[in-house]
Amino acid sequence: MVSVLTWQSWADLPTIVAMVLGTVGMFLLRGVPMRVFLGLAALAWTLSHILVGSVGGRRSAQVVA
Repeated sequence: MVSVLTWQSWADLPTIVAMVLGTVGMFLLRGVPMRVFLGLAALAWTLSHILVGSVGGRRSAQVVA
């Protein structure tokens, strides 16, 4: 994973979790489990945006979730 090469701090962890949850949810799951994974991915993205201080990213993630 490229994230190992670009790791800067623990604030990067929610981004990695969101990417993994979203990928697994979209390509390996169907129905309710897929929706649960995508919802958790949206929450992880929101947490990531809050940790880095991105107001626009946080707003867009909240609209999707």
